[in-house]
Amino acid sequence: MGVKMKRFLIAASLLALCACNTQAPAPTTSSTDTATDAGASVITETFACANGASFTAASSGDDVTVTAGGQTYHLHTTTPTTAAGQTYSDGHVEFWEHQDMGSLTNAAGGPYDQCQLQIE
Repeated sequence: MGVKMKRFLIAASLLALCACNTQAPAPTTSSTDTATDAGASVITETFACANGASFTAASSGDDVTVTAGGQTYHLHTTTPTTAAGQTYSDGHVEFWEHQDMGSLTNAAGGPYDQCQLQIE
């Protein structure tokens, strides 16, 4: 076997190995997972509502920070997570989420009903 043929086979083998070592990019959603200074993970999600309104919810453990209508609300878990979802409140504003749906009550810029988690 000639030198040119050996070089060709080596190059073809390397090319084949490189082609097999590719990974598809992960799907992109509107959820952002970041770590806080305390080490807790914060997940930020955007919800778009049927009436065109939208809001964001950044959750960490039993707390969620909701931004809606130019206002920020710090809410705390009011019910255990169940098959019906999770509810957070500060005593006035209430955020409910279940699967990819959510609602926000008594917040500026509302109503926030029939809201869907946004996936980019």
